[in-house]
Formats: sequence, structure tokens, C-alpha cells
Amino acid sequence: MLLYLILLFIATPTLFLIANEVAKKCPKITRKLLHSGLFLIGAVIYVYYGVQLVTLYGLYLFPFSPFLTSDKTSIGKAILRGERQRETFIGLGLTVSASFINATLFPQYFLYGVLIAAIGDTCGDLVGSTVGKIKYNVPLTDLAIKFLQIHAPKIYKIINPTEKKHSRSVEGSVALMISSALTLLPLVPPEEAITCAFAAALLEAISPRNTDNFILQITPSIVMPFF
Repeated sequence: MLLYLILLFIATPTLFLIANEVAKKCPKITRKLLHSGLFLIGAVIYVYYGVQLVTLYGLYLFPFSPFLTSDKTSIGKAILRGERQRETFIGLGLTVSASFINATLFPQYFLYGVLIAAIGDTCGDLVGSTVGKIKYNVPLTDLAIKFLQIHAPKIYKIINPTEKKHSRSVEGSVALMISSALTLLPLVPPEEAITCAFAAALLEAISPRNTDNFILQITPSIVMPFF
């Protein structure tokens, strides 16, 4: 239990403080630094203590949400990326929801989803934002916004999404697939790792804005039962 307490009360607050300082000088990498750090801490907790304490860790993180999505803090501004606070908060909620679904319904695939979200998504984003040249729009983002406007105006008003084009790059998607496959290869058979990584990259490529962390975590639970 000592390691668990260290991860909760020392490692996690330290990660927040480091990310807040990084946000002052290099806000572009702050979101992924925090993103990968929290997921990897969750992975370590899962390996050593199992699903129950990972779920408790997720609940422990919830009180930090206002700090992480506040436009008054350096880390909050970096995480918001010009989005509305409510929109980003929903994205965080979807991320935690995917972790909870996997932890309770598909615990055998929990670790794989966390690793894809932590390593695959981070590598894909860093490659896409630095060397990505071949861009493509994500049509489901526009479709989702239009659907809510027409068929669910009350929900649309609550979410109040930022109406801007959401694009990704081919290089980023390929990097996500390769890094995810390499991460899974030591843990599962090659055909399983490669198929899951390909499915994760494909689903992430078409996922609406702020849903990618949900999609990536759930992908192993969808794909791996077929093996």
C-alpha cells in the first residue's frame, strides 16, 4: 500500500505542479504530459493493486477537475486549447467514464486500453503536431454538432461546443498505430497487438473532438474478445 499512497499523494500532485510550470513556457506539450502521466500512474496501480484501487484513483482525481479546466491557471489554459470550459470538462468526463467501464465490465482489457491512450495517443499527437503534413478533417465532429443543433438543442446548449474544423494528420495516425502495436507486443500475441493497434488508429481517426480518449480505451474491449 505504500506505493499506492506515494502515487496518490506525492506523484500525482507533483505531476500537476510540473505540468503547471511547463504550461507557462511550453503549453503545447502540457496537455499530453499530464495525459500520459496520469494514464501511466493508473497503469502502475492496476499492475500492482488491481482494478478496485484504480477505480478509487479515478474518484480521487475528480476534485482536481476545476483546477485543470480553469482559464485562470496556466495548466488550465493549456488544457482548454481555446475550447470552452464545459466542452473540455465533458472530454475529461468521457475519459474517466471509459476507464470506469473497462475497470468494471472488462477488467482483463483495462491495462491495454490505458497503455494505448497513454503511449499511442501521445506519440500520435506529438508526431502529428510537429511533422504532420498530410491533414484530413474529421467529418463526424461536424456531423455530431449539426445533429445536436437540430435534434437535441437542449443538449447542444448545455455542451455549447466550439464550432471549428477538427483535423488530424496521416502521420499522426500512423504513429499512433505503430506505437500502440509496439506497446502491446510484449503483452499479447502479435496478430492481436497489430489488429488492436490498427482498429485504435482507425477509430481515433474518425472520432469526434474530445472523444478520442474514450474510443482508444474501449477499443481493446471491442477487438480482443475475437481472439
